[in-house]
Order: sequence, then structure tokens, then C-alpha cells
Amino acid sequence: MKYLLYILVYLLAFVYQPAIGQQTVQQQMQKNPVFLFGFEYGYHLVGGDLSQRFGPNLCVGGNITYMPQNKNYHFGVKASYYFGDTVKQDVLAHLRDKNGYILGINYEYAQVKLRQRGFETSALISKVFPFGNQHSRSGLRVDLGIGLYQHWIRLQDDFVTAAQLNDPYDKGYDRLSNGLSLTQFVGYQYISKDKGINFYAGFDFLQAFTKNRRYYDFATMGVDTENRTDLMYGLKAGWILPIYIEKSPETIYY
Repeated sequence: MKYLLYILVYLLAFVYQPAIGQQTVQQQMQKNPVFLFGFEYGYHLVGGDLSQRFGPNLCVGGNITYMPQNKNYHFGVKASYYFGDTVKQDVLAHLRDKNGYILGINYEYAQVKLRQRGFETSALISKVFPFGNQHSRSGLRVDLGIGLYQHWIRLQDDFVTAAQLNDPYDKGYDRLSNGLSLTQFVGYQYISKDKGINFYAGFDFLQAFTKNRRYYDFATMGVDTENRTDLMYGLKAGWILPIYIEKSPETIYY
């Protein structure tokens, strides 16, 4: 009986010690410097001058940020690509016949569609406000970004039959516009202590101060020199891949 008790004590010690060690590693990882790789997807409504040209859009993007040791803020860069099917300004109206078709090569009707396209890239700084433990990297997340936003009308000629839209003439129709952008994100970030699920989700906002960058617009037979205020707001969610770096540079956890 005495030997059996010794064996049970030994087994408990053997099992419990790694658990303590693993917990200690997990706690230390939450304090170590970490690179966060974010992959995101979003849906946006549009406002300001942008709403006169486009409808809602979807976006895909990513970001890379760095959180210093024992800190709840991170900084880095991000980029997003926007796409949608609703274009409210028919830049090809003067090319259409009375039935609304565009005559292409070989006197056949061209299959041309108008699409919304755009991208935004910016420098990013974020702050996480933990709900409990002050060293936790989960909680309310607030992002601020400053960068460049660009949008244009894509002329999608599926069968390449509209000679009027070939390069370089297509640049007279796409209304390429870009300028300074400001972005904000408010949502929840969760960083698992056991290297499991890591994500963020919340509300996304963009304000951009853009101008048309083409020398001539074929649809209006003139030059667009107006200043624009383009707005977007919507929902965004992303998955995070954290790469932890221990004090000794040869050790990395993910």
C-alpha cells in the first residue's frame, strides 16, 4: 500500500509539473513582443461624393502590426482591396445606341459591364483596452490609420469586342481618383492564450479627400478638377496569426 501511494504521488507530480510549466509559458507569451498578421473581409456602404458614383462594396485585405513587450498597443501597415457591381454613373452612355447597346467590332454588340474597384493602404496604430487583466491582449480595439485611397470604374469587356475601350482610350472613361485617406476601426480583438482562435471584428470607417487624376473625361468632354470627399462605413472581421518572440531572439512561438 505504501509503494502504491508513492507511485500515485510520483505520477501526479509528473503530470502536474508540465501543466504548470505550460501555463507559465502561456503567461509569458502574452507579455512577449509579438507580430500580428491579420487577414480580413468586410462589407461597406458608401457616402459623400462616393455615393453618387458607386453602391455598396465588399473588401478583402490584410495588415501586419507589432506589439512591444508588456504593451497593449501595436503599430504597422495595412492594405484593402474594394470591389462591387453597382456603378451609378454610365460613362459609356454616349457610345450606346437607342436600345442601350454598344456596337463592337464586326458590327456585333459588345458585352461591356461597369464595375466598382478601389484600394486603400495606410500606416496603422492600434490600442487594445482589456476588459480584465491589464496585460491581456484581448478587449476593445481601436485603430487609426492614415494613407492613400484610390477608386476607379472598371470597364469589363468580356469578349474584347469594343475597340473604343482599348488602351489608351479606356483611361478616358475610368474616372480614376485618389487622395489622402483617414481610417478608423472600433471592435473586439481576441488573442487566445493557448495559441488557438485569434480574431477581431467590428465597425470600419474611411474618409478620403480625392481628385480625378485623368487629363480628360470622354463622357463629359471636359476635365474634372473638383475636390471630392469620399466616405465609407461598414463591418469588418479578420483572423489573426500571432508570431511571438521571446527575449532570446532564437526562440519564436506561434
